[in-house]
Amino acid sequence: MSDAAAAAVVVLTTTADEESARALSMALVGEGLAACVTRTAVRSVYRWDEGETSTHDASAIRDDAEVLLVIKTARSRLAALQQRILELHRYSCPEVIAIAADHVEERYRTWLLAACGEPGDSVG
Repeated sequence: MSDAAAAAVVVLTTTADEESARALSMALVGEGLAACVTRTAVRSVYRWDEGETSTHDASAIRDDAEVLLVIKTARSRLAALQQRILELHRYSCPEVIAIAADHVEERYRTWLLAACGEPGDSVG
């Protein structure tokens, strides 16, 4: 991975519906924490236990409609982005998974960093 690519990160989270996905997306981009958020409807299958027990026998397997947010951001904005997701998210345990970019096309990387307020870059 090049140093230039290392500056970009893709973050995944899901929301319960399009309304909350749109609100979260608009906040993250509007506050300069993300350059772009792609939203898509998905189905998630997972094990979830609302109670105190954490045994597999006590948890229910869920199959729910959700909206997946693919958030493109600068590594330098990752901590603030995560904090904001945690503040705005309706889930008690929101998914926040960051994936380092192995390669980012140079013009897109320049735009992404500028959109996230990286010094020396300009949005164009």
